[in-house]
Amino acid sequence: MTPSLLLIGAQKAGTSAVFDMLSRHPQVIRPRVKEIMFFNRDEEYEKGLRHYLTKFPARPLRGGPAITFEASVGYLYHDGTPRRIKAMLPGVRLAAILREPVSRAYSAWNMFRQFRDHRLYADLYDPRPFEQAIMEEIDGHPVHRAHRYLDRGHYAPQLRRYFDVFGREGLQLFSYGQLQEDPRSVVDAILRTVDLDAAPLGDKVFKVRKNKRPYVSTLSPALEDRLRAHCASWQGELEDLLGHGFPLERAG
Repeated sequence: MTPSLLLIGAQKAGTSAVFDMLSRHPQVIRPRVKEIMFFNRDEEYEKGLRHYLTKFPARPLRGGPAITFEASVGYLYHDGTPRRIKAMLPGVRLAAILREPVSRAYSAWNMFRQFRDHRLYADLYDPRPFEQAIMEEIDGHPVHRAHRYLDRGHYAPQLRRYFDVFGREGLQLFSYGQLQEDPRSVVDAILRTVDLDAAPLGDKVFKVRKNKRPYVSTLSPALEDRLRAHCASWQGELEDLLGHGFPLERAG
């Protein structure tokens, strides 16, 4: 099967939960791995479309029409991903969930902080306290791409790359706050783009919460205020790009 839908991010904004909700639809068949990360990794992309499609299930012989999809949060942030997707999947539907930049950054740091003994991601472990990590990023120190915690929340440049390739109508956008408050509306809107609806999904599906991690420390109010001031102009850039208000709630 060729994917009809890509969830492209943002990281730590509820993408895993939406992936799980969509996967429970009777006409949606999940890939073998949620985060295939094909289009944002050079070594994977160079293997070509045939290799990419091996990550997806065979088309079912019975049961009526069905779709497959994937969710790779690195797709939103990677510079070259939009053109790569367009070249291989010109008709694919795209969706992204955006989260307020500071809470997103803190949640991402908390995840990488807990990777020391992870069987897959130990190389991405970040031993630094949050304030050190974020100040080094702001001050321009060289940091691993995965540890650019604030920059991943600067959404306007990332979205502009997609709009340039797919047009504004080619990418559905939702806020993390919207997902928290009304997950059914988010899932239903995404399903409609692939000619499905959320009717077969029971209420329990929309209580899914994935990748919830305990925080190893608390974010100080003083640092939080400082970082929000640093990111303050990004909201205006986002709304100028979209041409309308798009509040990024500080949910969760």
